[in-house]
Amino acid sequence: MSARHAPGEMEISCRKKTSRKDYEIFGDISYETPEKTSHKTVFDLYLPRSRGGADLNPRPSQPVAVFVHGGGWRRGDKDTWRHFVFQDVNFLAAFFYWCYGLYGNVGKEFARRGIPCVVTSYPLTKLKTPWLLLEMATSYFGSVIFCGILLFMIFISVFVIDFLTGLIFITVFPRQRFSITVSDFLTVYLVFVNLVTLFVISIQRSKHGLQTHHVIALWAVLLGHLFAVILLEHSLLSLWMFSFLTVQGTLLQLNLRSEDYTHDDQLTALSKCIKKVVDIGQETRYYDYNSLFLIGHSAGGHLCSLIALRPDVLASAGVESTSIKGVVAISAVLQVEKLNTPALRPLYLHPTFGKDPDDWSSACPMSRLQNKEYSDLPNFLVITAEKDWHLHHEAAMFAEELGGRDAHRGSVVFPRTTHLSIICNFDRECEVLNTSVANQCVQFIQQTYDAEQTSTTCALQRNRGNVT
Repeated sequence: MSARHAPGEMEISCRKKTSRKDYEIFGDISYETPEKTSHKTVFDLYLPRSRGGADLNPRPSQPVAVFVHGGGWRRGDKDTWRHFVFQDVNFLAAFFYWCYGLYGNVGKEFARRGIPCVVTSYPLTKLKTPWLLLEMATSYFGSVIFCGILLFMIFISVFVIDFLTGLIFITVFPRQRFSITVSDFLTVYLVFVNLVTLFVISIQRSKHGLQTHHVIALWAVLLGHLFAVILLEHSLLSLWMFSFLTVQGTLLQLNLRSEDYTHDDQLTALSKCIKKVVDIGQETRYYDYNSLFLIGHSAGGHLCSLIALRPDVLASAGVESTSIKGVVAISAVLQVEKLNTPALRPLYLHPTFGKDPDDWSSACPMSRLQNKEYSDLPNFLVITAEKDWHLHHEAAMFAEELGGRDAHRGSVVFPRTTHLSIICNFDRECEVLNTSVANQCVQFIQQTYDAEQTSTTCALQRNRGNVT
């Protein structure tokens, strides 16, 4: 669909549009060509409304924020819960992220504070087969735990209602007694989890590249086996094994068949996203397209920091590096080499950056900052969580290096926070600092933007004085 707000303005092409009291969301705007567009090459644009809640108005003097999600370069989405429902099927993780609204909560908070914001997805890297199997196992257990909790709550609710009313089991199941062993109950429950997983895959078959007849065939085989077990009174354990292998085998095949990307592909995708944001700003005047602020969490913070230090990547997409006015790195990975440990190497380092140490160095914001000369760096705000293992020390070193280049504007450590809670509670005020991460970001953006505008105005006045 396309959304238009005023005569003569460019239509913002998006798949969905949502209106709220303080802002509007233009969802799933593609930054790729139509033939290359996927659910990983789209972004959501959050535009603030005027104070009276009226229609959107052009704001050519307002900067725009571009937020890049985290997830270790191989997980996540602009709506992270969708990733854990439709790609890496883990219902427990999906429910957790859905409760916090990650990462849409970031776009909403910026828009509520009057700053247009883009929250984008990007192509993900993937694990090698042995580690992929481990990840699938953890996801399966997450789904088993979530479905168990959900069914337990349903059963408790039913029994409470029955106890209070005496209607359900008296009228529906009069004098019926059910006898089932614990092992049979657990087996039936695990079969149920497998069927739910296959159902989720089925309704999102287009994202997985599955044809309708493939899905029908899977269900026919699975349900055929189910009826055979019931009619022939075979072991329920065989039914679970068959359903488990069918569903997890399908997921494994889909993962192996998916395209493999590198961090260079991710940088290219983000540069195209930034170009699209600039183009929309040029046509609609909803924000100052020459004043972009890149904000990222975890792996997203790494990508934002790196692309700000790679003007060649921006130039290849037709974006002037000077349009990037600032970067906010939230619990970002700023020293890639620190991932070279037995535990992190196969999960994050090798799948994303390869096995060549030279590639690690070129993809490391800290190394690039130390080994290259930059004539015009954007300002940085480095925010970290107090309980964020070695990332806290990386941020301090990165901020110190920036301090000698007239680019560093601030470094904040949020106490009593973790790698995840710092972004989940993006708008929650920290009692120790009397501020929130959202407020810190907005303050940094406004101060940097105002200083830039003042500097530009002074330069124009000096030029006029020289001419006269």
